[in-house]
Amino acid sequence: MLLSFCTYAVPSPASSAQSSDITFHCLRDTYISRLAPYCAVPTLMVLARHRSLNTTRRYLHIEERHLRQAVERLNPQPEEPTVTRIVEGLHESL
Repeated sequence: MLLSFCTYAVPSPASSAQSSDITFHCLRDTYISRLAPYCAVPTLMVLARHRSLNTTRRYLHIEERHLRQAVERLNPQPEEPTVTRIVEGLHESL
């Protein structure tokens, strides 16, 4: 449904001489690439209306920072101590 909306909401590249280099596939590439960090690949596949996961993978452009963020989620850094936490810790130790 969303892709259908995008098809109608975005003017046809053929309607503008200035945008002759922009194709539906360019828009799909941008759409999928921008969603990729926030969605699972099967979700992207459905949104792009691909029949195969391999087709969707062609559009994925994984950036190093996204890989780093994914790994950091597995081992989160401890939060900085705040005054409230320090005081609570002191009360607990008494």
